[in-house]
Amino acid sequence: MFCLFLAAECTFEHGRCGWKEAADDSDHFDWRIRKGSTPSIGTGPTTDHTTNSTSGFYLYIEASSGAAYQNAKLISPLYRKVSSTACGVVSK
Repeated sequence: MFCLFLAAECTFEHGRCGWKEAADDSDHFDWRIRKGSTPSIGTGPTTDHTTNSTSGFYLYIEASSGAAYQNAKLISPLYRKVSSTACGVVSK
């Protein structure tokens, strides 16, 4: 079975895919793209969710020095609703 969700596929392997930080003062952090572990020991993933390896990329914020009452906003691209008929079975 397969489902057509092409617009929503972003592994961060080739950039941010349209995801961006809030451009106003309500965002107190910088979103970073990284692979492997984060600079702060014990604070982030060692692998990403798509490759399940240290060579895959993910987005993160560095908040180990304290982040109480601060915001980290990430804005997604606009996604269109995919109809329920977009799923099907592939036969060989």
